[in-house]
Amino acid sequence: MAICPFAVQRLLPESSTQPRIKPRVFIMHSAAGRGSLYNFFLNSSSLESHFWIASDGTIEQYIDTEVRADANLKANSFAISVETESSPAATEPWTEAQAISLVRLGDWAATTHGIPRKQVEAWDGSGFGWHIMFGAPGPWTPVAKSCPGPARIEQAKNVIIPSIREAGRVLPSAEEGLIMDKEVTAAFAAVNAKLDRIIASERTNTARTLENTRGLRKILAKFGLSRKPG
Repeated sequence: MAICPFAVQRLLPESSTQPRIKPRVFIMHSAAGRGSLYNFFLNSSSLESHFWIASDGTIEQYIDTEVRADANLKANSFAISVETESSPAATEPWTEAQAISLVRLGDWAATTHGIPRKQVEAWDGSGFGWHIMFGAPGPWTPVAKSCPGPARIEQAKNVIIPSIREAGRVLPSAEEGLIMDKEVTAAFAAVNAKLDRIIASERTNTARTLENTRGLRKILAKFGLSRKPG
């Protein structure tokens, strides 16, 4: 059983009855609505996702990540699906708390299941992506939609996935979520040197890319790994 240690456990009956899988892709969605999806999946839907992330960053887990969830059409047999709270239109970006939780959850999924820390390149490939990445309709959705929304797609490409990739290089351990305080001090020097190299390199690129790198640094700072004042 693969249960995320920092998620609220609200396992659906399907977590015990659906086929087992070996996940290799992590797919981000917007729920197009407010509030937990547990009762909706339990009572009103034939589909379900593995996780849902609230606007305040709370993560709920509905399905063991080694069990099939049916939110991704042809990818159901190898995908971890993550719904995120949004307005009905889902035009707004993820909140800072949601972005941090997505990075933390993505880091856990990569560590636990060996998902490559990269943007997935094909619908049946391996890595991290978003619901309409390969079309709508497409292999991951049977209907026309914009999920998770244009603003969140830009975040996924330019902040979330790069931060998950960087977390794999700089975090000593992700098995239990965020680094414990006693490990932070030893990690500061290596992390700061790596991030400074990224910032210096990106100064030669576009202003937008530099801003994305700053966004990456802000996310990593939530792990306690940014430079201390002074």
